[in-house]
Amino acid sequence: MIDKFFSRFELDRETIRLVKVHGLEKKDIIEIETILKEQGVTKTEWVDAGAVISCHGGPGAVGLAGIENK
Repeated sequence: MIDKFFSRFELDRETIRLVKVHGLEKKDIIEIETILKEQGVTKTEWVDAGAVISCHGGPGAVGLAGIENK
């Protein structure tokens, strides 16, 4: 998912924001941050998903958001 995210869009790699749902394990967070660093991301910001995303995403869901360079 992360590789497709970066190959599809020309993103500002300074900061990528991530959304997590309860149930995402610490080892998964570390792995995601490692993959992002390999993609040249210098800073990650995590936020907890609200009720709607948590309900539809399910336990351990994760989402990515970035700003596209123009």
